[in-house]
Amino acid sequence: MAATHMTGALTLSDHVFGGLVPRYRAALLVVAGALFVAVAAQVSLTPPQWYANVFSSIGLPIEGTPVPITLQTLAVGLTGAALGSRLGTMSLLLYLFAGIAGLPVYAGSVGDILSGEVAFGATDGSLWGGATSFWSMPSFGYIIGFVIAATLIGRLAERGWDRSFLYTALAMLAGSVVIYAFGLPWLHMSFDNMTISLTLDWGLWPFVPGDILKLLVAAGALPGAWVLLRREPKLKESEDQL
Repeated sequence: MAATHMTGALTLSDHVFGGLVPRYRAALLVVAGALFVAVAAQVSLTPPQWYANVFSSIGLPIEGTPVPITLQTLAVGLTGAALGSRLGTMSLLLYLFAGIAGLPVYAGSVGDILSGEVAFGATDGSLWGGATSFWSMPSFGYIIGFVIAATLIGRLAERGWDRSFLYTALAMLAGSVVIYAFGLPWLHMSFDNMTISLTLDWGLWPFVPGDILKLLVAAGALPGAWVLLRREPKLKESEDQL
């Protein structure tokens, strides 16, 4: 019975935007998902000193990491779950190639342009500018991981995993593992004489507490959205009876 319930499920976007013409709906959702991740990428967080001190006290110095701390992973997880595996993958691919094409979608790009540090189109990841190209970005492996994570989380959402707190948390955890599986090796190969220990200090440990918090946010938000969708027909039925 449980296996039947967990397969063939529709995603949130299927329910919310199901009335739109399919081809227009797909284009709209793919672009909206990419924009959502791009906006989240601009929300850069600098850990306070006490946060760095806590890690230093247990032998894990995290200051100086070249990987930005943003809300991207939360946006990736929500996008994959809401859009499903196919549209979620397309949305994150659009995000990836938009940055390579020079659009200011990667972490901190908008701020760099507004501050005058770089010109439009020359932000990190761009093929055309003087800034760091995508293959030299220490964090580009994480962006590749975003695409695969969105595919995985979307597939799990299609099986109904985004309808309970526990399964949503597990889906987000699986997505995070995928992101690090791509991000950490790329970071390691981006620097000469890079050690595994330093790779983890820069690319994993600083993000674990934030990832746990974002996982909990997604695990509450997605099932909560499904609860609201289930209540909506009942609410309309009650209004019709009145």
